[in-house]
Amino acid sequence: MTMDLWNFNKATLQQSLQKSNEELPDSILKEQAEALGKKTDGLVYGKISNMKYELKNRKEKYTMATMFDIVVPKLEAYTLFIMFSRPEKSYPVAITVGRSITEETDKLIPQYVCRNKEDFMVALKEILSSEEVTNTIETLYLKALKS
Repeated sequence: MTMDLWNFNKATLQQSLQKSNEELPDSILKEQAEALGKKTDGLVYGKISNMKYELKNRKEKYTMATMFDIVVPKLEAYTLFIMFSRPEKSYPVAITVGRSITEETDKLIPQYVCRNKEDFMVALKEILSSEEVTNTIETLYLKALKS
């Protein structure tokens, strides 16, 4: 007989999966990326990509970088913001806006540190509804129409 010492089963994993779609920052980002594409009829859309993250000369608590790119086919992608996290934890996350991943390897200077979903939603709304982001989307949308 095989001994099972794990504190979960398939049913509890399925429940966790359902909860994660509502709670995890990655799921929320994916939802917003899809919403951007729908609002612009696919001419401008969001793309989420992950990579391993390591800060030079220092141990950092974040080990994964998630880029939220705005994409217009036929144009280069524009990185709107980067979210830093640990793959095994939902929170905290740190967010930098308007900086590249190469800039963040020397010194991480986040504009937002979100300790829970509520903090994250406030930060994300502030970023996505900002005048600067709205102007960027409008400009990229017009360029997409002309290309």
